[in-house]
Amino acid sequence: MIYTKLVLILAALVLSVNSTPLVERGPACPGGQPIVFPPKPPPPTLRDELFGNSSASIGTDFLIKVFNVYTTGIWVSSNGFAWHYSYDDNFHYTDSYLNKPLPTRDLPSYTIAPYWDALGSWPSSGDYIGFAWGTNTDSITINWKASLLSDRTQRLDFTLHYTTASPGVYWIWYDSVPSQATGGSATIGAQGGQPRKQHYKTYSYNTPGTVYPGLRLAIDTNCDGSITVG
Repeated sequence: MIYTKLVLILAALVLSVNSTPLVERGPACPGGQPIVFPPKPPPPTLRDELFGNSSASIGTDFLIKVFNVYTTGIWVSSNGFAWHYSYDDNFHYTDSYLNKPLPTRDLPSYTIAPYWDALGSWPSSGDYIGFAWGTNTDSITINWKASLLSDRTQRLDFTLHYTTASPGVYWIWYDSVPSQATGGSATIGAQGGQPRKQHYKTYSYNTPGTVYPGLRLAIDTNCDGSITVG
């Protein structure tokens, strides 16, 4: 009798397990999310002429996530990178145009670098650094139209975008990429708080041909980070 009851109980358990629908597991990284590139945002209407080795600050009404921290604003450098408020706000620009491999103390902590190189903007040439943001919004767009300091005929056009719809992910589009500015003298990637070396990701460092017109990058700073080419 006892044996029969055990068999019936086991049979019921097997039937229950087999009839339960499968539940897909979430990503291994708690902050991970599928990378689906959004439409490219329109060009910013607010512009600032940042000459060589200069910066501007932008405050936001929403939180911006990078690696394991949140901030409410960023600094933007003429040299093709942006970093977050409250971290290295007093960063000195003595050598910020000399790109280095990541991670590096020559960049502020919590930096996104779409194209870290010696860049500048000259209004007479049509260059500018553009910003788009506002109160009660959920995104920020930064557009660099800049030239190489070594050759002002080599003009770049690239855009960095962040939206609260995808926390911790930074979207980059490259439109105009001249023949002498395809990544051969640039660092592209992101780094978190230093010297925590696990918090950084590099797309390229001084590698020609890694940047080209139409290239899209998604720098995901969630968990240990990742970079996706679109």
